[in-house]
Amino acid sequence: MQGLDLALLIFLVFVVVVGIASYIVFAYKNK
Repeated sequence: MQGLDLALLIFLVFVVVVGIASYIVFAYKNK
């Protein structure tokens, strides 16, 4: 069960990083 939690944590971190990166790119292109 701990392996599943680790995979879920990695997935959530990946989603957050992609979200922040896409937001930065979006804000940068609008300037």
